[in-house]
Amino acid sequence: EIGLFELNGAILMEMLANFERAIAPGVRERDLLALLANTLLRRGGEHLATSTVCSGPNTNPWRAGTTARAIEPGDLVYVDTDAVGVEGCFFCVSRTFLCGDRPPTPAQREAYRTAHDWLLALRDMVRPGLTCRELAVRAPRLPRKFMPQRYEVMIHSVGLEEESPSVAYPDDPQPNGDRVLQENMVLVVELYCGEVGGKDGVKLGDEVVVTSGGVMDLVPYPYSDALLR
Repeated sequence: EIGLFELNGAILMEMLANFERAIAPGVRERDLLALLANTLLRRGGEHLATSTVCSGPNTNPWRAGTTARAIEPGDLVYVDTDAVGVEGCFFCVSRTFLCGDRPPTPAQREAYRTAHDWLLALRDMVRPGLTCRELAVRAPRLPRKFMPQRYEVMIHSVGLEEESPSVAYPDDPQPNGDRVLQENMVLVVELYCGEVGGKDGVKLGDEVVVTSGGVMDLVPYPYSDALLR
Protein backbone atom coordinates (compact mmCIF):
# COMPACT_ATOMS: atom_id res chain seq x y z
CA GLU A 1 0.00 0.00 0.00
CA ILE A 2 2.81 2.44 0.80
CA GLY A 3 4.38 1.65 -2.58
CA LEU A 4 1.09 2.49 -4.27
CA PHE A 5 0.94 5.82 -2.43
CA GLU A 6 4.50 6.55 -3.56
CA LEU A 7 3.54 5.80 -7.16
CA ASN A 8 0.65 8.23 -6.90
CA GLY A 9 2.88 10.79 -5.22
CA ALA A 10 4.93 11.03 -8.40
CA ILE A 11 1.74 11.77 -10.34
CA LEU A 12 0.87 14.55 -7.89
CA MET A 13 4.34 16.03 -8.33
CA GLU A 14 3.72 16.23 -12.08
CA MET A 15 0.25 17.71 -11.56
CA LEU A 16 1.59 20.50 -9.36
CA ALA A 17 4.54 21.22 -11.66
CA ASN A 18 2.24 21.57 -14.67
CA PHE A 19 -0.14 23.70 -12.60
CA GLU A 20 2.56 26.10 -11.42
CA ARG A 21 4.06 26.50 -14.91
CA ALA A 22 0.65 27.43 -16.32
CA ILE A 23 -0.03 30.26 -13.86
CA ALA A 24 0.03 33.54 -15.79
CA PRO A 25 -2.07 36.70 -16.14
CA GLY A 26 -5.21 35.98 -18.14
CA VAL A 27 -5.33 32.25 -17.42
CA ARG A 28 -8.64 31.26 -15.86
CA GLU A 29 -9.08 29.26 -12.70
CA ARG A 30 -11.02 26.70 -14.76
CA ASP A 31 -8.09 26.33 -17.15
CA LEU A 32 -5.82 25.39 -14.26
CA LEU A 33 -8.36 22.93 -12.87
CA ALA A 34 -8.66 21.30 -16.29
CA LEU A 35 -4.88 20.96 -16.46
CA LEU A 36 -4.85 19.16 -13.11
CA ALA A 37 -7.52 16.72 -14.28
CA ASN A 38 -5.78 16.19 -17.61
CA THR A 39 -2.50 15.23 -15.96
CA LEU A 40 -4.21 12.96 -13.43
CA LEU A 41 -6.28 11.09 -16.00
CA ARG A 42 -3.48 10.68 -18.51
CA ARG A 43 -1.34 9.11 -15.77
CA GLY A 44 -4.06 6.58 -14.86
CA GLY A 45 -5.74 8.33 -11.94
CA GLU A 46 -9.51 8.34 -11.47
CA HIS A 47 -10.91 11.83 -10.86
CA LEU A 48 -10.74 15.09 -8.92
CA ALA A 49 -13.01 14.91 -5.87
CA THR A 50 -13.43 18.71 -5.58
CA SER A 51 -12.82 21.83 -7.65
CA THR A 52 -10.59 23.97 -5.48
CA VAL A 53 -8.50 26.32 -7.60
CA CYS A 54 -8.92 29.90 -6.39
CA SER A 55 -7.19 33.20 -7.15
CA GLY A 56 -7.06 36.77 -5.89
CA PRO A 57 -10.21 37.74 -3.94
CA ASN A 58 -11.56 34.21 -4.36
CA THR A 59 -8.86 32.95 -1.96
CA ASN A 60 -10.62 34.54 1.04
CA PRO A 61 -12.59 33.04 2.65
CA TRP A 62 -11.68 29.38 2.20
CA ARG A 63 -14.12 26.99 0.50
CA ALA A 64 -14.76 28.97 -2.67
CA GLY A 65 -15.10 26.84 -5.79
CA THR A 66 -13.28 27.24 -9.09
CA THR A 67 -14.69 29.95 -11.36
CA ALA A 68 -14.03 31.49 -14.78
CA ARG A 69 -12.08 34.34 -13.16
CA ALA A 70 -8.95 35.35 -15.06
CA ILE A 71 -5.84 35.55 -12.90
CA GLU A 72 -4.18 38.95 -12.51
CA PRO A 73 -0.56 39.93 -11.76
CA GLY A 74 0.16 39.78 -8.05
CA ASP A 75 -2.69 37.37 -7.29
CA LEU A 76 -2.27 34.49 -4.93
CA VAL A 77 -3.43 31.23 -6.51
CA TYR A 78 -4.07 28.16 -4.39
CA VAL A 79 -4.97 24.59 -5.17
CA ASP A 80 -6.21 21.74 -3.00
CA THR A 81 -5.61 18.74 -5.25
CA ASP A 82 -8.21 16.36 -3.74
CA ALA A 83 -7.20 13.79 -6.34
CA VAL A 84 -8.36 10.18 -6.48
CA GLY A 85 -5.38 8.47 -8.06
CA VAL A 86 -4.41 5.02 -9.25
CA GLU A 87 -6.34 2.26 -7.40
CA GLY A 88 -8.37 4.92 -5.56
CA CYS A 89 -5.57 6.38 -3.41
CA PHE A 90 -6.66 9.81 -2.23
CA PHE A 91 -4.31 12.80 -2.25
CA CYS A 92 -5.12 16.05 -0.47
CA VAL A 93 -2.05 18.22 -1.11
CA SER A 94 -2.31 22.02 -1.12
CA ARG A 95 -0.03 24.74 -2.43
CA THR A 96 -0.30 28.50 -2.88
CA PHE A 97 1.56 30.40 -5.60
CA LEU A 98 2.13 34.03 -6.62
CA CYS A 99 1.24 35.11 -10.16
CA GLY A 100 3.87 37.09 -12.03
CA ASP A 101 6.96 39.00 -10.94
CA ARG A 102 5.25 41.63 -8.80
CA PRO A 103 6.55 41.48 -5.20
CA PRO A 104 4.03 40.04 -2.73
CA THR A 105 2.29 42.42 -0.36
CA PRO A 106 3.21 42.38 3.33
CA ALA A 107 -0.11 40.69 4.12
CA GLN A 108 0.54 37.97 1.52
CA ARG A 109 4.01 37.37 2.91
CA GLU A 110 2.79 37.20 6.49
CA ALA A 111 -0.02 34.74 5.77
CA TYR A 112 2.26 32.52 3.71
CA ARG A 113 5.14 32.55 6.18
CA THR A 114 2.76 31.81 9.05
CA ALA A 115 1.21 28.87 7.18
CA HIS A 116 4.58 27.52 6.04
CA ASP A 117 6.21 27.63 9.49
CA TRP A 118 3.16 26.17 11.23
CA LEU A 119 2.94 23.31 8.74
CA LEU A 120 6.58 22.31 9.11
CA ALA A 121 6.47 22.61 12.90
CA LEU A 122 3.42 20.36 13.20
CA ARG A 123 4.83 17.82 10.74
CA ASP A 124 7.94 17.55 12.91
CA MET A 125 5.80 16.60 15.92
CA VAL A 126 4.06 13.62 14.28
CA ARG A 127 5.31 10.34 15.76
CA PRO A 128 3.85 6.88 16.23
CA GLY A 129 2.57 6.34 19.76
CA LEU A 130 1.05 9.80 20.23
CA THR A 131 -2.70 10.10 20.65
CA CYS A 132 -4.62 12.64 18.61
CA ARG A 133 -5.32 14.56 21.82
CA GLU A 134 -1.65 14.65 22.82
CA LEU A 135 -0.69 15.94 19.39
CA ALA A 136 -3.36 18.65 19.53
CA VAL A 137 -2.07 19.87 22.90
CA ARG A 138 1.51 20.07 21.62
CA ALA A 139 0.64 21.64 18.26
CA PRO A 140 1.88 25.13 17.37
CA ARG A 141 -0.70 27.88 17.80
CA LEU A 142 -1.98 29.94 14.91
CA PRO A 143 -2.08 33.71 15.43
CA ARG A 144 -5.45 34.76 16.81
CA LYS A 145 -6.39 36.71 13.68
CA PHE A 146 -6.31 33.56 11.56
CA MET A 147 -8.36 31.40 13.93
CA PRO A 148 -11.92 32.49 12.97
CA GLN A 149 -11.45 31.15 9.42
CA ARG A 150 -9.19 28.22 10.26
CA TYR A 151 -9.48 24.94 8.44
CA GLU A 152 -11.72 22.52 10.33
CA VAL A 153 -8.93 20.15 11.42
CA MET A 154 -5.14 20.24 11.63
CA ILE A 155 -4.57 16.63 10.54
CA HIS A 156 -6.71 13.93 9.02
CA SER A 157 -6.05 10.40 7.93
CA VAL A 158 -6.34 9.42 4.29
CA GLY A 159 -6.69 6.26 2.24
CA LEU A 160 -9.55 5.55 -0.16
CA GLU A 161 -11.07 9.02 0.43
CA GLU A 162 -11.25 8.27 4.18
CA GLU A 163 -10.54 11.19 6.53
CA SER A 164 -10.66 9.60 9.99
CA PRO A 165 -9.11 9.79 12.51
CA SER A 166 -8.55 13.52 12.62
CA VAL A 167 -6.84 15.97 14.95
CA ALA A 168 -8.88 19.09 15.70
CA TYR A 169 -7.56 22.40 17.00
CA PRO A 170 -6.78 22.37 20.75
CA ASP A 171 -9.86 24.35 21.79
CA ASP A 172 -12.25 22.27 19.66
CA PRO A 173 -13.75 18.89 20.63
CA GLN A 174 -11.44 16.03 19.71
CA PRO A 175 -13.56 13.43 17.87
CA ASN A 176 -10.70 10.91 17.94
CA GLY A 177 -8.79 12.05 21.01
CA ASP A 178 -7.79 8.58 22.19
CA ARG A 179 -6.77 7.21 18.79
CA VAL A 180 -3.06 6.41 18.68
CA LEU A 181 -0.95 7.30 15.66
CA GLN A 182 0.71 4.21 14.24
CA GLU A 183 3.62 3.60 11.93
CA ASN A 184 2.67 3.51 8.21
CA MET A 185 -0.48 5.60 8.68
CA VAL A 186 -0.95 8.09 5.84
CA LEU A 187 -1.95 11.53 7.11
CA VAL A 188 -2.63 14.98 5.69
CA VAL A 189 -1.32 17.97 7.64
CA GLU A 190 -2.98 21.15 6.37
CA LEU A 191 -4.18 24.63 7.21
CA TYR A 192 -5.73 27.80 5.84
CA CYS A 193 -4.56 31.29 6.81
CA GLY A 194 -6.83 34.20 5.96
CA GLU A 195 -8.15 37.07 8.04
CA VAL A 196 -11.86 37.82 8.16
CA GLY A 197 -12.47 40.55 5.57
CA GLY A 198 -8.97 40.19 4.13
CA LYS A 199 -8.18 40.15 0.43
CA ASP A 200 -6.00 37.04 0.35
CA GLY A 201 -5.82 33.60 1.90
CA VAL A 202 -3.18 30.87 1.88
CA LYS A 203 -3.81 27.11 1.78
CA LEU A 204 -0.96 24.66 2.39
CA GLY A 205 -1.03 20.95 3.06
CA ASP A 206 1.22 17.91 2.85
CA GLU A 207 0.44 14.19 2.67
CA VAL A 208 2.86 12.12 4.73
CA VAL A 209 3.54 8.59 5.96
CA VAL A 210 4.14 8.14 9.70
CA THR A 211 7.48 6.42 10.33
CA SER A 212 9.43 5.55 13.47
CA GLY A 213 11.65 8.57 12.86
CA GLY A 214 9.02 11.13 11.92
CA VAL A 215 7.22 11.53 8.60
CA MET A 216 7.99 10.76 4.98
CA ASP A 217 6.61 13.35 2.56
CA LEU A 218 4.77 11.63 -0.29
CA VAL A 219 4.59 14.79 -2.41
CA PRO A 220 7.65 16.95 -1.60
CA TYR A 221 6.66 19.72 -3.98
CA PRO A 222 8.60 22.93 -3.21
CA TYR A 223 6.98 25.78 -1.34
CA SER A 224 6.93 29.24 -2.93
CA ASP A 225 10.30 31.00 -2.77
CA ALA A 226 8.67 34.23 -3.94
CA LEU A 227 6.37 34.28 -0.89
CA LEU A 228 9.08 33.27 1.59
CA ARG A 229 11.64 35.95 0.70
